[in-house]
Amino acid sequence: MAERIGETLLRSMSLEVQVLTALREHDPESVRALIPRAMAAAPDDNSHVAGMMACQCWLAWQDGHPDEVISLAGQIGQFDPATTTFGGRRWVYLFPLIAARLRGADTAAAIAAARQILDPSQQLLPDDLMAALDAACAAWDNGAADEAATGLAGALDLAHDPNYF
Repeated sequence: MAERIGETLLRSMSLEVQVLTALREHDPESVRALIPRAMAAAPDDNSHVAGMMACQCWLAWQDGHPDEVISLAGQIGQFDPATTTFGGRRWVYLFPLIAARLRGADTAAAIAAARQILDPSQQLLPDDLMAALDAACAAWDNGAADEAATGLAGALDLAHDPNYF
C-alpha cells in the first residue's frame, strides 16, 4: 500500500519491521534480501540507518564474521539512540557483539555490551534473560571474570530460544 500511494515514511517503517520480523524468525536470507531495500527506502535523516546497521551486525554474526560485528557495532555506537527508530532495541546488535567479544576472550567488552541491554531505556526482555545478564554483570563486578563469561554465554543461549539472538 505504501508503494502504491507513494508514502515514503510508511514504506521505510514497513520495510524496517519486515527486516526485524525476519531477524526474529531467524531467517538470515530474508534479512540479507530486505536490508538493501530498507536502506534505500530510509529517509535522508539517518533515523533508520542505525537500525539497519544493527541488523547487518546480526547478519555478520550469522555469517561467522565476528570482526565485522565488532566494526559495525562501533559505528552504531556513534548514533544517538534517542534519534533512531530502533533506539530501544539495541539488543539486535548487542547480543552478536557480546558473542563476538566472548569469542575474542574480551569479557570486559562483553560485559559493557550487556550493561547496555540492561539500560532502563531499552526494551524489556524476558525476565530470565534479564536476570542472567544482570547476574553476569554482578559476577564481573565481584571480580569473578570466569563466572561472568560463563553467565554471558548462558544468557546468549537464553536469548537464542525466543529469537533475540
